Amino acid sequence: MEHYSVYSVEKAFNIFIELLKKGELRAEENRELFNAFINDTEVYDIIKNIIEKHSDTSIIKGEDILYITPGVDNKVFGYSNEELRKKIGLANNLELYTVYFVILCIVAMFYSGEGYDMKYRQYITVDELEGFITEKARIIKEKEMDMEEIEGDAEYNFRMMAEKWLDMPEYDDKIKVLAASRSTRLSFIAKACRFLEEENLLKFHDEREIYTTPKMDKMIMSYYTSTSRKEKILGILADLIPDRGNEDAQD
Repeated sequence: MEHYSVYSVEKAFNIFIELLKKGELRAEENRELFNAFINDTEVYDIIKNIIEKHSDTSIIKGEDILYITPGVDNKVFGYSNEELRKKIGLANNLELYTVYFVILCIVAMFYSGEGYDMKYRQYITVDELEGFITEKARIIKEKEMDMEEIEGDAEYNFRMMAEKWLDMPEYDDKIKVLAASRSTRLSFIAKACRFLEEENLLKFHDEREIYTTPKMDKMIMSYYTSTSRKEKILGILADLIPDRGNEDAQD
């Protein structure tokens, strides 16, 4: 068993506590703790082998910044379904899973490569995203029989999400605040984007353009796609996405 110094243990837990408070630790704001994570192998070892393991979190290094993210099944530092429904303004789990589907499609549009470890786009428009989601929803509905085995493993009912998406109109001129509504496709896109923006994962510019943040890039490309459930669900979307090499050749 490893024997760590009191100094290293205190530094490691100070880093963890700071991340829990703010969600990030910037080098410019706390150079001492940031450098301890980068340069002190004992502090790094405590964080990676003890704190992350027992808290079901991951601490990710970006450009002069550290991020913390809960594990997929983390019920302490992550959100429960009930908490997310309340935060986003949703009535039931089907609506929540529809927001999840929007988020997964955002990931699929921005990132490519094996394990989604490369960024493919700098930004996407809401119109592009709506078209992309609608296309995938139609494919899922057409592949109804093929989805049964996948759904059992991934714990998502893709057919019900697809049907809900296709049953909604794209937009409603009467709606003034998109994220306040649950009746159109653009409303669900707005809800998903506003939530991700609050989590510092993307920028939702004028409700028309979507940009990912460095935090989102780092999380997707170095962490979430390595988890089995996310990899499986993203793999489902990958099977529905045309080969991008062919798309590029046609442009």
